Amino acid sequence: MKKGHTGDQAKRAAERAARIAADDRARKRSQLVTYGAVGAVAAACVAVPILSYVTEPRACVDGRTQQVIADDECRTPGGGAGYARWYYGGSHGGIGTTATNGSYERGGFGRLFSGRG
Repeated sequence: MKKGHTGDQAKRAAERAARIAADDRARKRSQLVTYGAVGAVAAACVAVPILSYVTEPRACVDGRTQQVIADDECRTPGGGAGYARWYYGGSHGGIGTTATNGSYERGGFGRLFSGRG
């Protein structure tokens, strides 16, 4: 009798060990998925402002009138009689026209969620 009883105990121990190993594998997979998702969200949070910062259209404008002037005026310190500023986003029809619906500040989270154009 003792032999069969020992065999049953060994079988139960082996089954328990298999369940524990399966639970460990499932837990590790779950952690891997969680860490991967967190990493993807973090990468997106970093990439979006960087990409909008690089690709956001801009125009050089006279800060008093918002009239579009040559880009060189903004690249030269004191250009445009000291009133030349970069104007980001918005729209305009080229040099001599008025820039509208933009901002003197670059984009980013503040601009994305502020409701400004």
